[in-house]
This record gives sequence, C-alpha cells and structure tokens, in this order.
Amino acid sequence: MKIFSVFCIIIGTIGAAITASHIPPLWLEFGLFLIIISIGIYLNRKNASEKYLAKSNNVNPLIEFEILINDQIDQLTGFIKNEDVMNSLLDNYKIEHLYNQIDYLKVALINQLGMGKYIAIISPCARAERLLYRGYSSATDGYYEEAKQSLTQSLVFFKMTNEEINKIKEV
Repeated sequence: MKIFSVFCIIIGTIGAAITASHIPPLWLEFGLFLIIISIGIYLNRKNASEKYLAKSNNVNPLIEFEILINDQIDQLTGFIKNEDVMNSLLDNYKIEHLYNQIDYLKVALINQLGMGKYIAIISPCARAERLLYRGYSSATDGYYEEAKQSLTQSLVFFKMTNEEINKIKEV
C-alpha cells in the first residue's frame, strides 16, 4: 500500500508537470493527474494513521506526551547546568527526533483532548521546540552564549507545556 501511494504521488506529479507545461495546458489531463496525486496522498496518510492506531490502542497519548516533555525538561536542565553546552547538546541524539515524536502523537492527542485543549498544550511546546532547535543551531555554529540563552528560554516554555498538561489532567 505504501509503495502504491508513493507511486501515485510520483506519477501524478510528473504527469501534472508535463500537462501543465504544454502550450496550451492540457487542463483535463492536468486535473486527472491532480486526482492521482490526491489519491496517493490519501492512501499514504491512511496507511500512517492505521499504523499509529494499531500501535497506540494500549497507550494514553497524553501520558506519552507528558513523558516526552518531562524528558526534555530534564535534558535541558542538565545542558544548562553543564559548562560545556556545545558538547553536551551536540552529543545528544534525542533532540533531532523530538519533532517526529511529537508529530507521531498529534492525531491521538487531538482525538483524546479535542482541538482546544490540544492547542493549549502544543502552543508552548512548539515555541519551546523552536527555541531548542535555535539553541542547537547556535551551538553547532559556535555561539555558545546564544545557545545557552535559547536553551534557557526553551526550558521555560517546556515547563509551561507541562503546566498546561497538569491543568488538563486535573479536569
């Protein structure tokens, strides 16, 4: 199914590009290729959603998200206390995968909490994540003070995220 969906996306994109570049554009064929792309995207998303639902039947996404946030708070606290911010930050492999882990929980969190509560917890988390990556980038470029400042600000927003999670859990 995954291969077929990717195949549809590729064929649809190539076909749409060819028909759109024709003078005059071949609008009927272009529309058909857009439909093929849409089918590929739908199948790809459906496949990913089914995989997640099969795996997450026994997992509470809010608890998983809370564990992920608490792990980031612990790591950032350690990075900030450490004088060698660059090495401790750059040696950490988990930072690169934070976005993927959060994105993996997204659908289940929305289904569990509803859009309003999801936005309440994801807004400060998104800000924290951006600051974390800014700190990572600064450390990579050798701007250690800027990295430490970004990590400190990121820690504040991760703590805000944790507070929002606790508010939701109390209700």
